[in-house]
Amino acid sequence: MSKRLSTIARQEVLRLAAQGLGDGEIAVRVGCSRPTVARVRARETLPVFQQMAKSPATEQIKLQVLL
Repeated sequence: MSKRLSTIARQEVLRLAAQGLGDGEIAVRVGCSRPTVARVRARETLPVFQQMAKSPATEQIKLQVLL
């Protein structure tokens, strides 16, 4: 059974990803599997883009483009 990554480990995954490291290198440095790194990155970045797409500012930009 796999254990869950701590909050600090998840933050480290995201920090290393922001520096441009690949999933394999991040997995080695953090001490988890490459699929775990991919899941953390997908889980933490997708909601940000979904929130941006639904924000009032984005809707206003869409209207300005249409006009």
